[in-house]
Amino acid sequence: MAPAVLMGLLYGGLGNLLADLSLYGFDIGRLRGGLLSARGLAVTFWGLAFVVVAWHRAEGELASLVRHLALGLPLLGITAADLEARLIPNRLVLGGVAVGLGFGAAEGRLIGTAAGALAGLGLFGLAYLVGNRLYPGGLGAGDVKLAGLIGLELGFPAGLSALFLGVVLGGVGALVLLAAGVRRLKDPIPYGPFLCAGAAVTLLTT
Repeated sequence: MAPAVLMGLLYGGLGNLLADLSLYGFDIGRLRGGLLSARGLAVTFWGLAFVVVAWHRAEGELASLVRHLALGLPLLGITAADLEARLIPNRLVLGGVAVGLGFGAAEGRLIGTAAGALAGLGLFGLAYLVGNRLYPGGLGAGDVKLAGLIGLELGFPAGLSALFLGVVLGGVGALVLLAAGVRRLKDPIPYGPFLCAGAAVTLLTT
């Protein structure tokens, strides 16, 4: 357990570092909080939990562990960036695409990879177009790109399951924040972390 915990802490720190690097050059009006900020600690804990579960799921198979960690890292970085700056940087999305395509090719499932990406982009693209007419700013273009990435990494139909779970988590999270008074009805709520959480759970259970 100790090696998994240590690896998880390092993994969470790496997710924060990726967010820092991906946000470099963006004018977000401030620097990202450090590892000891509330958001930094949340991302570190996210990474720790992911690694511990992936470690046990791998059952000693190094290839399985590496696969989970490689596919999960872009999602962790995106979570950190979206929590801090409400941005989903293209640098992280493109990095995730490269990782997803690499594993898709190695595992002989490029058709499923492409189908998952198209399904994610199509569904969230439609939601973006319709939703922004009803509630401007509710869903960003970055969320659409993230949906495509999740579909690509997990393939079809697992990618759709991950996105559905992310939507449910986002709805529950929004209700909790509203009920607690942390957010008001018209306040923007980062949606990316919920989609990434749905993807992480699906990745670890399929």
